[in-house]
Amino acid sequence: MFVKKFEAETLEQGLKKIRQELGPNALILGTQKRKNGILGKGYVEITVAAEKKPEPVKATIDEKALARVFPHRKDTETEVAKSPVAKRGGAPSARYIDIEDEPHRSASKPSNKNRYELEFIRLGISQQASKELGMRLICDFPEGLSDPQSVENKKSKILMAQMRTLNPTTLLDRKSWAVIGTAGSGKTTCLVKLALYLRQQNKPAFLSSLDSRKVVSAVEMSQYSRMLKIPYKKMEETATPGIQLIDTPSIRLDSEQSNWGLVKKLEANRPSVFLCLEATHRLPEMMRIVEVAQSLFPIEAILLTKMDLVTQTGFIYDLLNQTKLPICAVSQSQSFKDSIQIPDQTRLSQLILRRGAIA
Repeated sequence: MFVKKFEAETLEQGLKKIRQELGPNALILGTQKRKNGILGKGYVEITVAAEKKPEPVKATIDEKALARVFPHRKDTETEVAKSPVAKRGGAPSARYIDIEDEPHRSASKPSNKNRYELEFIRLGISQQASKELGMRLICDFPEGLSDPQSVENKKSKILMAQMRTLNPTTLLDRKSWAVIGTAGSGKTTCLVKLALYLRQQNKPAFLSSLDSRKVVSAVEMSQYSRMLKIPYKKMEETATPGIQLIDTPSIRLDSEQSNWGLVKKLEANRPSVFLCLEATHRLPEMMRIVEVAQSLFPIEAILLTKMDLVTQTGFIYDLLNQTKLPICAVSQSQSFKDSIQIPDQTRLSQLILRRGAIA
């Protein structure tokens, strides 16, 4: 970049001089009023930047010849030297001072650490976690980072080391499941999807409900039962063979007292409690829900819903690290068109790296 300082009696004169010499695309960096001495005449100093230094225009007219033809024409340099402003040390009406061109700086390529850190940030992982992952990638794999495919595989390995999922076998060993969550988080839909998943695994299951706040809850569950041919039983019918899937009222975040009724019912039945979280929520909102739920219920795992509405899946990494809870399932927002997925560590890391959609 080429930088110059122009000096003129007025700002308009200076801008005219700048346009004539550097063109209309010159960038004004700053203007400042100055004086030559205490009694000196004031002038304006304008600092300008241009992309390249203008080439000097060669004089095609002999000034001395013009002076002989036109005697009234005076030598500009002589007049400037004889002017009273110059004698007092004042600034001429329009002149400029060259500043040395800035040294050419080659576009510095970001270091590997910065580059990998930015790649993790683009996935939606927090800045601090991305910095740690970038450093770990370089430290754990000092070689083999030149091949893009190799880098992606190593990223997957690093993420897998931090992923926690609930083993499907352990999940199927549970006798009773209860899905809790805030209003609209998709609890009932996920509960029915879990029932369909169990059917695919040849595991008998039946639906129950604890949602006494919602009058139509029992009717809704009965309709699901008839439509999907999944038995619907009352909570008291514990002798029914199969895995019991319990629908619950929405948990409230305003006060702990508003959830005590649900707490007592779950304590009496002692099911495995899964927390349903909307993936479209911001991470701080998710953390708030988790903190309230963990203070009241023995949460075993997280169930993520509406994953198809999320563009950045890196929040999963931060969620698992901050909550210390495993993920048992992920689901899309479409009702029952798409089944629920029980991911392992490999699938979860692939999901964060955006290598495939939820089935």
